[in-house]
Amino acid sequence: MKVLQGCSSIDRVQRIHFAIAGHILERNNVEISDLDETLQNTATEMPPQWWLMPAFAHISNSAKLLDDTVRLMIQFTHYHLLISRYDNNRLTAISASREILSRYVAFRSSNPAHFYCRGCDFFSFVSIFVLCFAHVGSRSQHHSLSSTHVVFNFLAHSRPSDRGMMERAMEILQSMNPDDTDSIATKLCHMIRHLLIVEADAARGRSYSMSSSESDAKTFECGTQSGTYGRTLQVHIPHFGTINFQPGAISSSAPVDSAPPGPNPCVTWASDGLLAGKEIFGTASCSRDLVNAFTSKQ
Repeated sequence: MKVLQGCSSIDRVQRIHFAIAGHILERNNVEISDLDETLQNTATEMPPQWWLMPAFAHISNSAKLLDDTVRLMIQFTHYHLLISRYDNNRLTAISASREILSRYVAFRSSNPAHFYCRGCDFFSFVSIFVLCFAHVGSRSQHHSLSSTHVVFNFLAHSRPSDRGMMERAMEILQSMNPDDTDSIATKLCHMIRHLLIVEADAARGRSYSMSSSESDAKTFECGTQSGTYGRTLQVHIPHFGTINFQPGAISSSAPVDSAPPGPNPCVTWASDGLLAGKEIFGTASCSRDLVNAFTSKQ
């Protein structure tokens, strides 16, 4: 493209990311395979080792620190765009979520300026959201299938490290808010805690059915309501609808998980810029697509 001529490699990567994000947000008629191929080609604009996680703990030069921070933000964006293509390849979305969380933990652990780069906190939240969906969905599907499920086996072995990263990310958000004055960290932690409760419950053997519905809610909400087998988690996202985690019976053959159940607080999200609707997944039908992607058979 002529617009990219004369640009440096890193500028080309950023401009291509911007263009892809625009296609996703506007739901343009672009083939998913074309977007995936573009993302793959974009990654090759930079050397392979450029995609490794920067070692912030060992950087003393301020210019190097700035360059690596920009580099990390570009990596966050790239992997977040891959997550947005979950409906095409769920394993890619799961892998990209892990890439984001590992970088988030490293960055926030070495960066005391928590007010800086708040966007990566939301990238982390989306990654936790996707991983919880994947683990809950794969376990629930495994309970209903007589044969071994490939995705279940794939996720079961990685569950301890996935769970550890998700818990660590929430601990970091909590540490950013010791005086309970950071509204963003508070609300993200409440949402994550809800999701981790459901994920731990599924790991203990309870099956969950996931569904979505339209909603006219103007605020981000996460609430529970009583059901036959426990409390149903409902996540309301403006412009996208409501996603429900409805618990079923506990499987007698499920492994015992040592994680204790947590509280079930209800948190309401203000809609004043904390998360713009399309910034989460980028499509008006995302809740239905997400449920279908992680509950459909391989």
